[in-house]
Amino acid sequence: MSGVCIARLRGMANMFSKIARQAIQGLMRFNELINEIAAKGALFSPFYRGV
Repeated sequence: MSGVCIARLRGMANMFSKIARQAIQGLMRFNELINEIAAKGALFSPFYRGV
């Protein structure tokens, strides 16, 4: 019983770490995009001044 529980918890932890890694990579890509837009001084610059 406890072995099954531990295996399930481990599986959930692995899934969570995978999702977290993907989320972090997505955030980093999003930051790169914003930096590119800011560097180009695109139309969005008024929005980013407030941030």
